[in-house]
Amino acid sequence: MISVFNHSFCIYFLLILILTFPKLSIQRTINENELECNPKGDSQKDQYIVGYGSLIKTFSKNRTYKNTGENMPVLINGYSRVWNCKGVSASLSTTYLGIVPKQNGTLNGVVFKIPNSNALEAYDERELFYCREEVDRDKISLLVSSSQTPANLPSGQFWIYVTKPQYTAFPTSEFPIVQSYVDTFLSGCLEMQGKHSLENFADDCIKTTEGWTNPWINDRIFPRRPFVYEPDAGKIDKLISKHLPKHFKTIKVEK
Repeated sequence: MISVFNHSFCIYFLLILILTFPKLSIQRTINENELECNPKGDSQKDQYIVGYGSLIKTFSKNRTYKNTGENMPVLINGYSRVWNCKGVSASLSTTYLGIVPKQNGTLNGVVFKIPNSNALEAYDERELFYCREEVDRDKISLLVSSSQTPANLPSGQFWIYVTKPQYTAFPTSEFPIVQSYVDTFLSGCLEMQGKHSLENFADDCIKTTEGWTNPWINDRIFPRRPFVYEPDAGKIDKLISKHLPKHFKTIKVEK
């Protein structure tokens, strides 16, 4: 009886090992991939996020974490902003702004300080279609108006979100550019332009963005994204019609 019991126990134990270790291996791979995608920040350095899309807008940024530093307008070198992020959703989907490394690339955006690791994790969860990578501080320069005393970029660790390969795609009929997201982006640019007296900052948001194309859906009345009517709609339309007149004429109103 003891021999039979021991034999059965050994078989049971082996089955547990076979079934368990693959799961542990898979889990370890997932955790390693997540850490590689969104590495931990250096606890000895102040942490900053570089925003180039919806994070430019203070209200949008604060929806994720309220106790962050003020958005500071900057110029970022070594990257190109482009409509290249396929936002997969359980409902209606869209294409978001992303960035790609580019030797002579440049774009405008913002940087803001985050207070702790919880904030960093919160923005990682928000930007689930992106991986966070560190940006060389030398590639970032503060933008100030001519009436302001030039200020140096604070020291610290700077992060930017780059589109994950599996979500990298240009706009399609299933994943169009949608006006509610364009509104968030450009109203943030207008906010920075007015707040910091930066002439043409909003214009440069359009000029330093690649991939403006169709399909482009005007979803202001029935937003694909959870926002109310856009108060800066007139200013935004004026910007788009000025720089992208052909595209502006073909934007369809979603019904």
